[in-house]
Amino acid sequence: MASLTALLLTCCTGLFLAQEPSAELVAGLDGPQPEDRLRAAQQIAALGPGTESWLEKRVGKGSALAQRGVLLAAALLGTPESQQLLADAARAGRRADAQRAWALLLYGMSHPDAGRDPARDWKRAATDYEGACLLAGYLAHERVPDVAAVRKAVGRKPTVRQQALLGLLDARAGVATTLEGEEAVIRAARLVASVIPGQPPIRSTELEELGQGLPAAWVVAARRTPGRTLSVLRGSNLRGEEASAVLGLREVEADERATVFAFLAERVVEEPSASWLWGLAGELGLALPAAAPDSIPTREAAGLVRLALIDFEGARQAARARAEVARTSLLDVESLDALTMPAVLLLALAGDEADHAWFQTQLASATAPVRSWLQPLWLMAANQFGDPRAREALLMQWSLRLGAGTSGYLDRVGRTYTALVLLAGTEAAQESRGLREYDAVFEGEHDHAITDEFYLDLAVLLASRHYQWRFDV
Repeated sequence: MASLTALLLTCCTGLFLAQEPSAELVAGLDGPQPEDRLRAAQQIAALGPGTESWLEKRVGKGSALAQRGVLLAAALLGTPESQQLLADAARAGRRADAQRAWALLLYGMSHPDAGRDPARDWKRAATDYEGACLLAGYLAHERVPDVAAVRKAVGRKPTVRQQALLGLLDARAGVATTLEGEEAVIRAARLVASVIPGQPPIRSTELEELGQGLPAAWVVAARRTPGRTLSVLRGSNLRGEEASAVLGLREVEADERATVFAFLAERVVEEPSASWLWGLAGELGLALPAAAPDSIPTREAAGLVRLALIDFEGARQAARARAEVARTSLLDVESLDALTMPAVLLLALAGDEADHAWFQTQLASATAPVRSWLQPLWLMAANQFGDPRAREALLMQWSLRLGAGTSGYLDRVGRTYTALVLLAGTEAAQESRGLREYDAVFEGEHDHAITDEFYLDLAVLLASRHYQWRFDV
């Protein structure tokens, strides 16, 4: 899949004036908390093209915290010039370097050349850990690398951590995983990969052993054989970690899916499982009813965006049927935010000419962060994408943003899995509510002191929407 940023730059050619971030934003790169530092990098990237000269001057200067922020901003900006800065920072070295590990993760997940020449990429990594960062980046890249070439580059004796990540890359490429081993990182990879269509199911007799010490939701989601029936689902809790049972909709016989979906849609209304369910229904081409009478919930938008990836015109007609509700819900909104995104996305999918003026008015007064997500939706609403791949990339981006369907489940699980692989045993993992329960189960060597702030920054990045497993199921 082509880079959305690159395609949008092609679609929206023009002159970009050089600009520099405010002193407040620059200071934010050295902020006291990793969340503050990530936010500052996001806001610098949101300034858009024209910021590259400032980034180039700052690369390699200042504190380690600020340097990581500059590289993250370069990756998020995504222009050819900023990506070159990232490639330079990920250059080969002989000794472990936290900045290189950070750059390799960013390079692997965002650089347009990442994975094109795995042998060259692999030479950039000086340690097992840095190699794992690169492989973890590949899992989040828009393009699936040639996994055979990646395996050849890694060599005949990959570490356990590398084996697990390679197995997941196999699964992403549509190749059946052949992972074996008792290590938690291997067992977890098998559970996670098993929900991908085409992957061999795990026998129910194996699940309990594989799932020892791992999140219960991963085991529930992997329970595919025998497939769940409506009667089984009626007796299920469908809340908390049991909610991942909604992925069983794929295993239901085709003529029973609509009935099962109707039952699940009534029972499962909390996020993120509701968006997994509705997105999966969209993937399967099921009719999507109105999720609420006077609003557009996230789950409904999740279903429509997944449907749009397989039947854009069908999704457009469904969106038009709900467009008036979306318009009404946006009438008294003073500023667009995460809560309004589902309604705005629905209007973009509907593509009604009557809404063009609304989009233009919103863009005229939008802040840079809002403009960054609103502008592409306006292009879709107005049918102005010159390259159909750009629309596909945008839909996939929103699918992940909404946590829709199987891909949304894998992305959510992927963030936790990657964090455990790269952070287990560090202070960052022990301080994270979502990781500490499983921290002792995972094992992994680290290049730096377990208290290094690099791991804190890494934990926040992996938990953010900027790191997303791109399993286009």
